[in-house]
Amino acid sequence: MERFETSDRVAIAYQVFGHGRPLVVCHGGPSTTHSYLVDDLAALGDRTTLIFHDYRGSGRSDAAQREGYTFERLADDVDELRAHLGLERLAVLAHSMGGFVALEYALRHPDRCEQLIMISCSPAGTWQRTALPTLRALGLGRFIKLSSRVLTYGLWWSWRSSSDEKTRARFSIMSVLQEGQPAFRDDVAEREVLADNDNARTLERLGFGTDLTDQLVKIACPVLIIFGDRDAPFTAGAQLLASGLPNARTLRLQGVGHHPLVEEHDRTIEAIASSLR
Repeated sequence: MERFETSDRVAIAYQVFGHGRPLVVCHGGPSTTHSYLVDDLAALGDRTTLIFHDYRGSGRSDAAQREGYTFERLADDVDELRAHLGLERLAVLAHSMGGFVALEYALRHPDRCEQLIMISCSPAGTWQRTALPTLRALGLGRFIKLSSRVLTYGLWWSWRSSSDEKTRARFSIMSVLQEGQPAFRDDVAEREVLADNDNARTLERLGFGTDLTDQLVKIACPVLIIFGDRDAPFTAGAQLLASGLPNARTLRLQGVGHHPLVEEHDRTIEAIASSLR
């Protein structure tokens, strides 16, 4: 991987594949890196220049001061990477938490942002905005399963000190909300291996406190929204995006969870490629 230094002297690791229209990828998190998306997006390399990077404090990028771990700063890092590569404009593809980075990029750098592709993203993480629509999307059966895991976490893990096991137990609650087809769950699990990211706690807290819904009307570029209808939080998020963005279209994938690039790979790739054309 290559590295460049931001204006506040944080080294960001990145790699570039393919050729064609530039597309920067904003990965999910906070306890992941860009690597889980490389193979899933490789099919776009014959028509797109794919630009992957790890956020500051993630993966092979340098750690930063805690106050530098904001979605606004991560969006500015994307623009500084664009400038470092000598690009005038670019499209942005985001997955999961990366949606906050992509939306901030479109808001802060509208003249540089050609297009957004939002896969399993939401403009809000606050319970006030998302709780009820998420529960409606969840359904009764998974609500009961979710309640059982929440109870187990509260009784067994909530009072314990931080550990990888505790983090996995907390993430297992989210997995109920986001689970898709059983045949793909092992493949999905491989993409959700926890990384020891310096930014994880800060970004997780920020994610649940962020709500950009009322700012969506300011984003004029074309937006493609892709989501699986078994991904309850991001079904709710897709509805918020579609209703708030003035120039958006939506692809709803039936029976799919949080990773459309795994469960409906070819259809998702074709939708992305068609949008970029």
